[in-house]
Amino acid sequence: MADGSTESNDKDFLSKGINLAVRIAFLAVIVIACYRVFRPFLMPVVWAVVIAVALHPLFSRLKKLVGGRNRLAGTIFIVATLLFVLVPTYMLAESAIDGTVRLGRQLQDGTYTISPPPDNVRTWPIVGERIFALWSDANENLGALLHKLEPQLKMLGSWLISAFTGLGWAVLQTVIALIIAGVLMMNAGGAGRLSRAIGKGLAG
Repeated sequence: MADGSTESNDKDFLSKGINLAVRIAFLAVIVIACYRVFRPFLMPVVWAVVIAVALHPLFSRLKKLVGGRNRLAGTIFIVATLLFVLVPTYMLAESAIDGTVRLGRQLQDGTYTISPPPDNVRTWPIVGERIFALWSDANENLGALLHKLEPQLKMLGSWLISAFTGLGWAVLQTVIALIIAGVLMMNAGGAGRLSRAIGKGLAG
C-alpha cells in the first residue's frame, strides 16, 4: 500500500515538475521575444529616463508658468526640445548636401581649382614633403589625382555614408527619447507612486 502511495506521489511530483518546466520555458520564450522587439527602443528609453530626471525641475517651473496644466507643459517641453534638436540638424544636413552637390558639379565640369601650396609646407616635420607633392599634383591636374586616389576615395565615401547613417539613427533615437521623456514627466506623479510601491514591496 505504501509503495503505491509513494509511486503516486512520485508521478504527481514528476507531473508538477514537467508542468513547471514547460511554463518556465514558455515564459523564457516570451521574454526573449519581447526583448528582441524592445531592443531597438532600449537606449531611447534609458536616455528618456535620464532626461526626465535631469530636466524635471525645469519642467516643474514650466508647469507653474502655464498655470499647473500638466499636458500643456508637456506639449511645450516636447515641441521646444524637438525644435532645439531638429532645426540645427536640418540646417547642418542641408548645408552638407548643398556643398557636396556643388562640389560634385564643379568636379564634373572641371571648374574646381585648388590653389598652389605655400613653400613652408615643405618644412612640416615628417609629412611635409609628401603633403606638398600631393597638394601640387592637385593644383596641376586634379582629375588625374582623383583617378589615382579612386580606391581611397571610395573607402572615404563609404565611411561618410556610414557616418551620416549613424548620425541619422542617433538623431532619431534622441527624438524618441525626448518624446518619451515628455510623457514620463507628464506622468511623474503616477510614476513616483509606482516606484515607491515597488520599493516598499522589495525593501519593506
